[in-house]
Amino acid sequence: MNANDLKGSILAANDAVDPAVEVDHRLVDETVSALGAVFRKMDEAMDEMGDRLLDELFGGDPFLYEKTHRQSPALKKVYKSCGSMSFSVSYSYVYHALKLAAFRRRLPRNATFNKLSSRHRIELARLGSPDKAESFAKRVMLQQMHVNDVTLMVAEARGRKYIEKLPFPLEQLQFANDLAEATAIANDLKPEDFVRMKPSEREALMASMNDVHERSREMMPLLLETLEERRHRRQTRGGAK
Repeated sequence: MNANDLKGSILAANDAVDPAVEVDHRLVDETVSALGAVFRKMDEAMDEMGDRLLDELFGGDPFLYEKTHRQSPALKKVYKSCGSMSFSVSYSYVYHALKLAAFRRRLPRNATFNKLSSRHRIELARLGSPDKAESFAKRVMLQQMHVNDVTLMVAEARGRKYIEKLPFPLEQLQFANDLAEATAIANDLKPEDFVRMKPSEREALMASMNDVHERSREMMPLLLETLEERRHRRQTRGGAK
């Protein structure tokens, strides 16, 4: 089925069937497959950008990138251009594109890491070592892991190293998040309000709650990464004295 046929089928299905009542699973599968192909092209574009940045700014040398990217005036100028009319990509997109390019250059062309989606590779790159990322990538590929599961796996692996540096236990952080979420909902809703909701409204609320929970889980590796960067800055300043 080509793109035009796919679009026509979706429109016809929307006209004929209430999606809240019935789901055409075959149509959904075909749609997801078609969108997956689009996303793979986006991955290719990200890889192309990263390769270009690595070649132009660091002579294609991933080790030079690792040593100098924090102080690179040229890279800082690229970051400053992000979001402009002529370069309307985000800082994080450029950062990850370049970081992934450096990882790929240090791994064999047929490495499992290189076969994963950009989202999976971004999470694995947080491990800090291409060799370690490749080791975990084999597990990801073998188990066909969801990117959220990869996020948690990497956070756990990195947490073993940095857990003692946290100002509070991870259990307290999770409890604080759950408490804040429960308090926010309790302030807005009474039990009878929840009972009076339509099934669709209750489902939407639960979906929102689950989304908040997922976002909090995704924030964990970012917290750990921030702590690592602070430790690196302290060590750098200490060595300069």
